[in-house]
Amino acid sequence: MSRYSKTLPNGRSIAWGYDNPLNEYFLQEYKSPAETLLEAVDDDMHQDEVDDLVFSISNFYTIKAHPANLKKLDYTNAEIANIMKEYSLIPDEHIQAVLHNLPF
Repeated sequence: MSRYSKTLPNGRSIAWGYDNPLNEYFLQEYKSPAETLLEAVDDDMHQDEVDDLVFSISNFYTIKAHPANLKKLDYTNAEIANIMKEYSLIPDEHIQAVLHNLPF
């Protein structure tokens, strides 16, 4: 399994990689610490209780749908690569690996 992560300029973070046992690619986005704190205060919750996951998509085992299509739960490699291209912090080599169905 490979897993990479970066913090976005807006404070959110992304994670992406290849899950070898499941034989699938994944891409996740997480809320920033400031967003989870604000949500916790607004909902009168502890910050650890807030769901910080914006989305978590993969080829077959999507955990939380992408906001652009909340009913879609499985993604082709090309669809994942297209969403990955929206994030300039993801190396092009990783996007190309997804497109060519290669682990990275």
